[in-house]
Amino acid sequence: MSDAILVQVKNGVATLTLNRPEKGNMLDPAAAGALAQALRELAGDRDLKAVVLRGAGADFCAGREAPPPPAGRSRTALEVREVLEGIGRANAALLAVPVPTIAAVRGRALGFGCGLVIRSDVVLAAAGTRLGFPEILGDLPPTIILSYLGRVAPRKKAFELVISGREFGPEEGERLGIVTRVVPADLLDAETGALAAALAGKPRAVVQTCKEFFRDIQDMSVDEAARHATAVLANVLASR
Repeated sequence: MSDAILVQVKNGVATLTLNRPEKGNMLDPAAAGALAQALRELAGDRDLKAVVLRGAGADFCAGREAPPPPAGRSRTALEVREVLEGIGRANAALLAVPVPTIAAVRGRALGFGCGLVIRSDVVLAAAGTRLGFPEILGDLPPTIILSYLGRVAPRKKAFELVISGREFGPEEGERLGIVTRVVPADLLDAETGALAAALAGKPRAVVQTCKEFFRDIQDMSVDEAARHATAVLANVLASR
């Protein structure tokens, strides 16, 4: 495992730390690959009940660090696509974790970092956190973020955040549904630990079923979701 990603598993809770504090925990392609690998390995741990994602030092993740261009030439479209697909693999691996994922966010969560926030199941953000999608400020359309931000935040608000590139605080993030709860900065670790411990104290099948059910009904009608709810609950009760 890369030193850029640290993993500790204790009492059913995995803590995954982005460990490039000198760069604001920005993820270069190697670090993004290590993050995806760590998440895939955790997804296979049948004893796991929760995953905490955090950043070392002052920031959660200040974004993506682009690799230097090849000597004497520009990167080809295929090379650029491979770098960008690394982001997709990390996002997909985070979504594929079968147990709840908790992002403990402080400092900056920008670009790719804010994408990880959105993809996490529960987000506890310290007061003073700065979130945002600054890609447009570098004349880049953040199409990867746009592919899913509008599924979480109201579409007009999501578009304004992306097209302006402005930073916003955790209170606005909470109103938009990007942040679950804002906590005092000095209580972030304690609040995160308490939530993770509470999940670890519950049967894995219960919390995993909740996560799977919530995911499965996203594109269902109300009636379809109700029928699916009845079937899932009947299976759970019959197995006891």
